[in-house]
Amino acid sequence: MNCPKCNGLEYRKVRGKQRYFCKVCDYHYSVSQRFGTGSVEVKQLALSLYLEGNGFCGIGRLLGFSNVTILRWIRDCGKDLAEIKSEEPIETMELDELHTYVSQKKLLLDMDCSR
Repeated sequence: MNCPKCNGLEYRKVRGKQRYFCKVCDYHYSVSQRFGTGSVEVKQLALSLYLEGNGFCGIGRLLGFSNVTILRWIRDCGKDLAEIKSEEPIETMELDELHTYVSQKKLLLDMDCSR
């Protein structure tokens, strides 16, 4: 296993853990990939899954990352999109079916309690 910084082969284990110390450049490193780092393709897949309506926990389970990591990736993509927002007025808008009640009492089992 080579040092990722100087590509040196002289290393030692740090306190018996999966961390290593390069004797050539004094760099500490580990063999496994850091938590929360993913390739650009994985981040794009997470974004497309999010845009399809999947939740952060579900995406995290599918891709093998924490739901907080997925949330951070999506927020980072949103910050990049803030620069390309349009100031033009919206002419057409599509809404899903949404039914709300404002200031209405809900009675149990549709029984009228006023009698």
